[in-house]
Amino acid sequence: KMTECRGTSLPQAERQQCAADSKDDSHENNRIQTRSLGVSGNLQVRQSQEGADQGVTHQLLSSDHEEPGIDDILEDLVDLFRVDACALVLPRARGYEVRWKALDGKRPKPADEELSRSRLFKGPLSTDITILPDATTSHVLSRDILVGEGPTQFRFYAEKPVFGASGKTILGTVCLAHSDACKLSDEGIGKIQEYASMMTEAVHRAAGESNDEHMPHLDIQDVEKLGLFKQSLLT
Repeated sequence: KMTECRGTSLPQAERQQCAADSKDDSHENNRIQTRSLGVSGNLQVRQSQEGADQGVTHQLLSSDHEEPGIDDILEDLVDLFRVDACALVLPRARGYEVRWKALDGKRPKPADEELSRSRLFKGPLSTDITILPDATTSHVLSRDILVGEGPTQFRFYAEKPVFGASGKTILGTVCLAHSDACKLSDEGIGKIQEYASMMTEAVHRAAGESNDEHMPHLDIQDVEKLGLFKQSLLT
């Protein structure tokens, strides 16, 4: 059963309202309007209502926030979709570095041993966005150490490559994960793509380098060869 992927708690200064089925909230000054991204069970995108306190959420896509860093973007993503965790996976000389941001700080990053054994939170499976509404239904991923209904496992998983400025490299992977099975609409996909684009500049700034070739990266042609493997994960 697909359930709504929303957090169960908000900071004290905020209120959450579902535009589809909630009654009017009497706390007009600090309301948060929740806009459904499709049919029942879809991820929800939170938007501050006009006139509400703008200091609670980064809202990087709609503000003049100057040069957001990697953690800023991850925090905005996890708060926007209310998923358990978002991550940026960066290729390194040996393996990958995983930058982690959990909803309200409640979901710790998996242990290094679990990350090394899992197929999640690695290099991208393709040059396009990959969405697994319920990874437990995948013949391959259902046996993954991080897939399932346990306290340290996930069912929903999505990832989008972070392309280098040259267009020939991939500098990392933006990942979203949640303990419940979820769907993602075209609008939600668009938001993830926008944040992945923002992440390109953030990765460059963090590395102090503007040339993709001088940074740890994956070659797009190598990733494109993974297309058949990706299809096997989705069945």
